[in-house]
Amino acid sequence: MSRVKIDVINDRVGQLTRNVLLENLTPKGETSSPLYELSIEIDETTNDLGFTKQNEATVSDYILSGAYKLVRISDTKILRSGTLRARTSFNLVQSDFASLEAKSSAREDAARNLARQIANQVAIGIHGAN
Repeated sequence: MSRVKIDVINDRVGQLTRNVLLENLTPKGETSSPLYELSIEIDETTNDLGFTKQNEATVSDYILSGAYKLVRISDTKILRSGTLRARTSFNLVQSDFASLEAKSSAREDAARNLARQIANQVAIGIHGAN
């Protein structure tokens, strides 16, 4: 799996996801002669849940979706593709700073979870190609 080139993913949560993928797939660093290319498009949504009597949200659901495609570079054959989701929740509190920190932690957790799911799919795709 160390022969996978992971394309750059836009925005902060994409960077987090890519960094975890790099750690999992290429722990010794990226190769100069990759055999496979992995591209991912990230979409994130937040849904407020658990409202108070004053109609203020107390909990938010954070959902991170990643559409991935693993391609063998030599013949551009798509070995595996799909969309995976990671979901986590976080509390919304009186302090805006604390709520932002909770959302940031939820984003990082979801990025790690999504990256692990994608790494598993890459392993399946590469194993199936051999």
